[in-house]
Amino acid sequence: MSLPGKSMKIGGWNYHVSDQGSGDKGVVMLVQGMPDDGSCWKNQEPALLNACYRVIVHDTQGYGK
Repeated sequence: MSLPGKSMKIGGWNYHVSDQGSGDKGVVMLVQGMPDDGSCWKNQEPALLNACYRVIVHDTQGYGK
């Protein structure tokens, strides 16, 4: 199950991307290993958002949405 987000077309491929937060303290991009999808960060994302980071998570091609 992927994190809430949207579909983006990059280089001819569709990716599911979750982009949340204000980014007052900066941007954190969370990248998972295979065979996981972005939901593996579901426990870390809230803490980063509460700390005022912008958090970007994408699903690896072929996994998640």
